[in-house]
Amino acid sequence: MSSIPLSDLEPGSRLAYDLRDPDGRLLLTARRPISEDVLRALHRRKVSDLIFREAGELGEDGPTRTWLMAGVAEVGESIAAHAPLPIIVPSTDTPAAPAPASREDDPSSRPSIAHVRASLRRAADEVIAARTPRWNRLSREIETSGRPPIPRTSGPFGAGPTLSGEARRERIELVDRVFARLSAGEPVGMGVVAPIIDELADDAGRDPLATVRSAIEIAARTDDLATHAFAVASVCAVVAHRLGWTGADIRSAALAGLLADCGQTLLQWDIRGAPRPLTDVETNALHRHPAWSGALIELLDDDAEHSLDETVQLAVYQHHEREDGTGYPTRARAGAIHDLARVVAVADIFVGLLSPRAHRPGMSVESALAEVVRAASGGSLSRPIARGLVLALGLEPSTSRAPAVITRTPARRIAA
Repeated sequence: MSSIPLSDLEPGSRLAYDLRDPDGRLLLTARRPISEDVLRALHRRKVSDLIFREAGELGEDGPTRTWLMAGVAEVGESIAAHAPLPIIVPSTDTPAAPAPASREDDPSSRPSIAHVRASLRRAADEVIAARTPRWNRLSREIETSGRPPIPRTSGPFGAGPTLSGEARRERIELVDRVFARLSAGEPVGMGVVAPIIDELADDAGRDPLATVRSAIEIAARTDDLATHAFAVASVCAVVAHRLGWTGADIRSAALAGLLADCGQTLLQWDIRGAPRPLTDVETNALHRHPAWSGALIELLDDDAEHSLDETVQLAVYQHHEREDGTGYPTRARAGAIHDLARVVAVADIFVGLLSPRAHRPGMSVESALAEVVRAASGGSLSRPIARGLVLALGLEPSTSRAPAVITRTPARRIAA
């Protein structure tokens, strides 16, 4: 069993799973905001923790998992209408502090952002465990049938495939705000990020070279997390377009690229900015971020027009897996890695090499591309996806020079 301290919760917190009593009766449905009345009632009954238990019954998606807590009466329509249940986890060592009259008027009663992020990190493994049975039934391949046209709309942010510097900053600032909300445990509507994804997918069809050029320009300036995410999403959209994927799959690739590293917001220190080799502890923490990213996007709420496909969540979780089994977090090999994750892996490495880090300068486009091609030739990255990146840059496997819009230096023969 594992538990979540009651002190980590506040009004509006959402649990990833249904909240039930010991007899299996539903108290609160998954992702429903926990009300102030629920928390106050739990404080009165001196409950200190909510216990997470894996039930013995197997459902369609694997073991049924529920949260256990003390019975609470009259706290909403989802609470079972029966006599109060006995306390499950009383605090016997120290008396529970009485709940304030209004938690909104007492900021000190709210958990700190550090506590919220710690709670999200703890919950990640349970989220991934619950999703894995469904992921195991998914096909890992994306079917292509030619190159269907992408709608040539102007997009919600304005016309034209090449964004101005100010327009790019607006989108990156929005991504930064979305990451901040997710890392604080706050739900975000899919309608917030969908316009960015739609625009990137449309631009990939209008002018893929201009779209990837824009990603290269911003990646070469900074390694800021939101900037990196936007650049990766841009490259993913163009590579998916060059691979002949459908418009829906291109959008899924861009969305997976945008969200892949959102879990890094839960790191307890700035690993990305470390001007030195990482310690083993820091490396282990960094290797947890795919699971954290996969769990955080549980907070993305569907609406009437937009929904999160589960293949996107799987791709986010797998984007550091490698074809030869040398990746993480599960050391999956080629046949078990989704095509979306393969695209994100190539784009993530390419953009990361272009970006300056505290311990090294950013690489040139030619050098970064050569590293991606070398990794594909060595068997750690997908060769077809690496070839898609080559084509996205306006190159052909046999070209001797790169277009001037990408680099003015002679390009080596590409053998992806």
